[in-house]
Amino acid sequence: MAIGSSTTMKELAESKVLKEKLAALPETALKMSVPELRDVSTLGGNLCNASPAADTAPVLLALEATVKAVGPRGARSIPLDSFFVGPGRTSLEASELITEVEVPIPPEGTGFAFVKAGRTYTDIAQVNVAALVRTKGGVVDYCRIALGSVAPTPIRAREAEAFLVGRKLDAASVKETAKAVLNEIKPISDSRGTAKQRRDTAELITRRALLQAGGLL
Repeated sequence: MAIGSSTTMKELAESKVLKEKLAALPETALKMSVPELRDVSTLGGNLCNASPAADTAPVLLALEATVKAVGPRGARSIPLDSFFVGPGRTSLEASELITEVEVPIPPEGTGFAFVKAGRTYTDIAQVNVAALVRTKGGVVDYCRIALGSVAPTPIRAREAEAFLVGRKLDAASVKETAKAVLNEIKPISDSRGTAKQRRDTAELITRRALLQAGGLL
């Protein structure tokens, strides 16, 4: 599904089409800041700002989205997991801009959760996590986990994903998966929290996101 880069958070949150086909995005948009900012902030702006804490980044990474970049040399598609190259930095060339975000529809039966921790509900995330989980016969056959504000860029926790696939979805497996995430993050200390606080929070809310996505919470 193609979504224009100038789409506002309010439009994402209220879109009937997205709620039906790609509910993860409206759910995430509703948790971003306050209504006044959702009225004017755009999907493209949230991504191109390249903040490690951007709220839309983890969900779009988990959904394996790509961005369409257009410049004097033509158009190209950039997988989101190679779009972010550092805090405030993207792989866009100086003469390029993004026109749309292409988001694949996840497999039927996939559950989703986005969990965000911060000093206040409307604050920039201290840590945020998006999780996609599908089970067959109680066993996980599809899992995507992405986190923000725990590394120089938003990241996919691929080792943790691989750990959970093929296992029974229960409290024990989710707990071990959340611990595995800690091997893939490199948080820093800043005004919103210490590195240790971020590690502890990442483990806690990854567990919560997986339980919610799997229908266990």
